[in-house]
Amino acid sequence: MKKYAVNTPDYIAALSQYSKMILTPTFGLFYEAAEALPTPPPMPSVTDLQVAEAVLNDNGQYFWSIRAKTADELNAAADEAEADLPVAAIKDLLSKQVPTAEADKFATLFPAYRVGKAYAKDERFQHNGVVYEVINPKHTSQADWKPDQVPSEYRRVNNPAVILEWVQPTGSHNAFKIGDVRTWKGQTWTSQINANTTVPDGDVPFNRYWKPA
Repeated sequence: MKKYAVNTPDYIAALSQYSKMILTPTFGLFYEAAEALPTPPPMPSVTDLQVAEAVLNDNGQYFWSIRAKTADELNAAADEAEADLPVAAIKDLLSKQVPTAEADKFATLFPAYRVGKAYAKDERFQHNGVVYEVINPKHTSQADWKPDQVPSEYRRVNNPAVILEWVQPTGSHNAFKIGDVRTWKGQTWTSQINANTTVPDGDVPFNRYWKPA
């Protein structure tokens, strides 16, 4: 339904172009034009890079206009796909690849510290841009036990002043990554691979998995 002001160019054009148009007065100021719109022809085939638009010409007939999609239209699918990405899962995967010595540099990949959460031993999180891991099993965080204030419950992951003793990993969740540093039999070793579950001196003299300091 279209409305035209009396004696305006649009009103006059409507009278001259649409012979089947019915004009009825409304409120004494406007005329209302009602016309059954024609049915568009079948939509043509288009590629993924095109879009078909129905256009009404001056004779009141529809035709299809095919044009190339704009950059925004082409990126719409990508934007939608990115919106559905499992961000938490991706961050979790990437955080497991971060070398211990550079953990703080990639702190945003780790989940934020939460109060009242039941943490598992060796579970890692970030608090104020610093990455920590849980020392004790079955620990539940508390509001008055901040990670940087309770060294008996949490330790900073890449604290250069503290080098932990090597302990046999029990699975992929706590296997050593490239750059992880541990002591073993009085010597300091640096992991050379990810998913490292080997004993530091188990590959001497090749030292493919651990490099002695």
